Amino acid sequence: MRRILFIALLLILSIQKAYSSVEIDGIMYNLDGEGKTAVVTNGIRYSDSINVPSKVSYNDVMYSVTSIGEYAFNSCSGLTSIIIPESVTSIGFRAFLYCRGLTSITIPNSVTSIGSEAFNYCSGLTSITIPESVTSIGDYAFQSCSGLTSITVANGNTVYDSRGNCNAIIETSNNALIVGCKNTIIPQDVTSIGGAAFSNCIDLTSINIPESVTSIGDYAFQSCSGLTSITIPNSATSIGGYAFFGTPWLNNQPDGMVYAGLVAYCYKGMMPSGTKIVLREGTTAIAADAFSCCGLTSITIPESVTSIGDYAFANCRSLTSITIPNSVTSIGDHAFDGCDGLISVTISEGVTSTGDYTFNNCKGLISITIPEGVTNIGDHAFYDCRGLTSITIPNSVISIGASAFYDCKKLTSIAIPNSVTSIGGLAFSYCSSLSSITVQKGNIVYDSRDHCNAIIETSNNALIFGCKNTIIPNDVTSIGGCAFSGCGLTSITIPESVTSIGGYAFCYCSSLTSITIPNSVTSIGGGAFYDCDQLTSITISNSVTSIGASAFFDCDKLTSITIPNSVTNIGDWAFYECDKLTSITIPNSVTNIGWYAFCYCQNLSDIYCSANPSKLTWETPNNDFKANKATIFHVAASDLEAYQTKFADANVTFVGDLDELIAAKVEAVGVENRINETVYDLNGRRVEGQLPKGIYIKNGRKFVVR
Repeated sequence: MRRILFIALLLILSIQKAYSSVEIDGIMYNLDGEGKTAVVTNGIRYSDSINVPSKVSYNDVMYSVTSIGEYAFNSCSGLTSIIIPESVTSIGFRAFLYCRGLTSITIPNSVTSIGSEAFNYCSGLTSITIPESVTSIGDYAFQSCSGLTSITVANGNTVYDSRGNCNAIIETSNNALIVGCKNTIIPQDVTSIGGAAFSNCIDLTSINIPESVTSIGDYAFQSCSGLTSITIPNSATSIGGYAFFGTPWLNNQPDGMVYAGLVAYCYKGMMPSGTKIVLREGTTAIAADAFSCCGLTSITIPESVTSIGDYAFANCRSLTSITIPNSVTSIGDHAFDGCDGLISVTISEGVTSTGDYTFNNCKGLISITIPEGVTNIGDHAFYDCRGLTSITIPNSVISIGASAFYDCKKLTSIAIPNSVTSIGGLAFSYCSSLSSITVQKGNIVYDSRDHCNAIIETSNNALIFGCKNTIIPNDVTSIGGCAFSGCGLTSITIPESVTSIGGYAFCYCSSLTSITIPNSVTSIGGGAFYDCDQLTSITISNSVTSIGASAFFDCDKLTSITIPNSVTNIGDWAFYECDKLTSITIPNSVTNIGWYAFCYCQNLSDIYCSANPSKLTWETPNNDFKANKATIFHVAASDLEAYQTKFADANVTFVGDLDELIAAKVEAVGVENRINETVYDLNGRRVEGQLPKGIYIKNGRKFVVR
């Protein structure tokens, strides 16, 4: 009995400790049974007037209301007034967000903290008084309170003040104005205007910023749609992003000119097309995002500027040219990304590095000079600069980043200086017009031996970049990933020294019609011939053990292919979308067919498979032939039942006629005494010269020599 009572007591205590969304007299609370406190929470769409009591009773337990919780009255646009009791010590994050019908509020002297965005977008609020008890006001607490006309901080508050009846909230310790309204007069000793301080003050028409102000925060005057007059003093050396976004003052400067001289520029994304920019002397930096997405057509950068920040001019599509003065030593990531109207750029000799994506997607860029002194060309620095016809890489450059010149389709030649020790992946991929590639003598990492028109890693004889005129030297041991991707190659001879072909090595070589893979090659990387849409034939050596994932993906002119008896694995999507492929032979060496290996081979009518069904793993037999014509899977009669059972859900018809078809093919081909073409024996080994009597394979068909 005692145990039962004890358990019952524990249950009662746990129930009393906390309740979620308990409604008491039309208000939702979270209750803390241990501390006997209650927090007003969300859950009811309040309207009209609300009187929050200082105490509430639930299950005969009395709770003290200590907080207006996060989102408590969020979006209650019908709420017109509220009484907050003296028991409340905090107003939470977004507690009254979008309470547009709230016209007045009294914050009791018990409140010590007002959360971030607590009264954001309370556009009907006309006055606020901050009691002396408040020691913390979160960011944007009164942002977009467009109706505010009176702001007062009680005398005695040690953290905030509204000195001189300025109609603003000022942080006393650092003289930062954090909340203002249309009637604000900025005191002469204020040193900064905080983020969103005047945001959405639609009735603000002019403001005098005193010489004491050194910084203006992000969004400070955003959407002040009536602001037509403002003077930025010389003392202001920093202005945050979007500080004057949506103000007539910004968009209607005389003669389309905007004058500034600020360390952090302020006009992000808001200038109309045709705007010209003049930066006054003394400007030391163009900050991140400074002119991003704006309509400027020209800008003069003074010699005082030393840095251009990330995204500083990103997507300025009307900007056609720019001169970067010698004073600039660093250009940030994405600085000119998407400036597709940019034709020419002059980079100062003081720049030591171009950041990642600096000129990414500058499709119209035809001329750029990289000065001596630059040591690094960043990742994607000139990605998709399709108009760029030539580039000189100075001897100061040590590293060229990944995809640095990717898809520069008009680039005809590149010369790698002897200073370069690092070239990132895809650095020159899809440069389809490249006809000349040289590496300067003396480079200890790379070479272009025998005038091969390629970049070779000297230490391991790996060809990492080639072009349409490449002749692969006889000592090259591997073709690297994406080495020829997207180039104008029509044919290539791979020497017997090569043992591996990397992933996507020849992908998107749209002019490549045929290729022979020598016996030395043991692996074909994933996507090696991806989307070689003119490739009609390929010879795979009997040394290859695996056909990588997507190796022949979308080779839609490929009509037939012989898989040698050495191959054990056909990778995922290996022949995906090979539209012209009509038949394929799978040798008995194959033990795995990957995901969607033959999917969307619409004309694949016959598959001749001698693989052992008990050893064969076929990942997606039910989907591989869904979009194809009716495919017949020819197997040995002895294997027919095993195939039908193991792969019962395959979208093919299994027929046990493989042995008969082989015999028929042998008789149909007839007698041949000598073969000059490439032929194989029944084990997949290449046979050359005079052929003895026996059965052989040529072009995927068997024949007999008698």
